[in-house]
Amino acid sequence: SLGEVLGFGADEIQAMGDAFLPSLAHPDDLPKIGAHFNAIKGLADNDVLTIDYRMKHKAGHWVWLLSRDTVFERATDGSVISHIGSAIDITAQMQFETELNAIRDELETVLNAASSGIVALNADGDVVRINSQARHMLGGVSSNPPFPWPNEINFLDSETMQPLDASADPVQRALAGHDL
Repeated sequence: SLGEVLGFGADEIQAMGDAFLPSLAHPDDLPKIGAHFNAIKGLADNDVLTIDYRMKHKAGHWVWLLSRDTVFERATDGSVISHIGSAIDITAQMQFETELNAIRDELETVLNAASSGIVALNADGDVVRINSQARHMLGGVSSNPPFPWPNEINFLDSETMQPLDASADPVQRALAGHDL
């Protein structure tokens, strides 16, 4: 039960009554929780609404929950009498996403602070990361990743200033599966 996920016994939840949700929900999430419950009133049969939100655990920390709700019973006029839902703890997933976003932001900072042009390609040859210096070197590419590597761009031999052949071109070597 939701009470167990939050560390409360059934008797404690029952004692809270209607104050359960407003007293344990994160204040920033209360508006979207209210909107979610209002949306259930207009939900079509067999449709499911989802929402993620935070609730305070009995021990004092916040628990992220993902709830899925659907209409359970309707009145003869079609209005919703009751709904049924389930909630799962997604705290670990949300913490992972927060950490991943922080790492992504750090990577962007490092890439854009580098004085060299840096481009990352996926296995299909699409540019998935590019810093501002590389954008400049590629003639001011303004597309947001992912985008295809520009075929008209060639790496030049530093001595002859001639285009490198495919065996020496770092992009072609990477796409062929070679380590650089």
